[in-house]
Amino acid sequence: MIEDLLEYLLNLPALQALVGSRIYPLMLPQRATLPAIRYQRISTLPEAAHDGPGPRESRWQFSVHAGSYASADGAARALRAALDCRRFGPQRTTFLANDLDDYDAETEQFIRHVDVMVWEATGDSG
Repeated sequence: MIEDLLEYLLNLPALQALVGSRIYPLMLPQRATLPAIRYQRISTLPEAAHDGPGPRESRWQFSVHAGSYASADGAARALRAALDCRRFGPQRTTFLANDLDDYDAETEQFIRHVDVMVWEATGDSG
C-alpha cells in the first residue's frame, strides 16, 4: 500500500522540486540533504465484518525536516495538496488528519508533521 503512495509522491513535480527523491522510512540517513521527508505508520485499525475482513483505516505520518521553517512549510503544503481527499484506485482514499509544527534543537531542524489517514476497502495495509 505505502509503495503506491511513495511512487505517487516521488513523481509529483511540486514535491520533487522541493525534496527530490529524499523520502525515507522511519528515519533520515545521517547527514541527509535537507529538506527531506521521513514517514511511518502510526496505526492500522481493521474493521471486522461477518463475512471476512472489512475496510482498514491506517494513519501515516510524513515528517518534513528542513533547515528553515519556510522550507519545511513549503514541502508540507505540497504533501497536504497531494494527499488530502485523494483516491488511489477504486478501493483506497487518503485524507489529511493532522498537521503540526516541531523543532529539534539538537539538529537545528524545523519539522512539519503531516498525518494522513488511508482508508482501504480491502487488501493489504502495507
